[in-house]
Amino acid sequence: DCDDIIMPLLTNEFGKETVDQMLGDVQWEDDDSDMLPLEDPEDRKSGFMENDGRKQSPLEENSGKAASLIASSLLGWCNIYGMDLTKQDRMEAMRILYLLSKTFSFLMQAFDAQADGDYIKAIVLIQRCKRFSSWVQQRLKAFVVTGLNLDSPFDNIIECLEDSVEPLNAIILEYRRIDHEGLPF
Repeated sequence: DCDDIIMPLLTNEFGKETVDQMLGDVQWEDDDSDMLPLEDPEDRKSGFMENDGRKQSPLEENSGKAASLIASSLLGWCNIYGMDLTKQDRMEAMRILYLLSKTFSFLMQAFDAQADGDYIKAIVLIQRCKRFSSWVQQRLKAFVVTGLNLDSPFDNIIECLEDSVEPLNAIILEYRRIDHEGLPF
């Protein structure tokens, strides 16, 4: 429900026209260009990973990795936004914060859908998570901060987002393995 919470706050702070302009820069079309090929379930290893004496399924392990990496990116950006940016940088920084929030929101919604057994919805939400993550990376790479050198923090956030792609892909493949018959793709 982040849209219901964030959008009124943004509108109050920046005005409706500015917020509409900000969101106009974000593409909303869904395409399947980043869909993964279906892996043969026979080729998958059904092993479990050891973690602190407790066995984790591949789904649990990859879900934890993806959530940790994306949350680290979001929290890192909040720290940069709150402490290091000037007023001139705030508009673009707010766009990045919004996209990062949506990235994390889609991931959490996917986990909820998975808990309900709706693997199709979960896969679509993971794809949206990946797409928004890609948009954040593009914006961060193009972001020029007024009078401040933030190469290292930007690189760390981008690296976390790039590293999240592998566990996100593994989650999708695991969803497909679990519900191979019910998925149309």
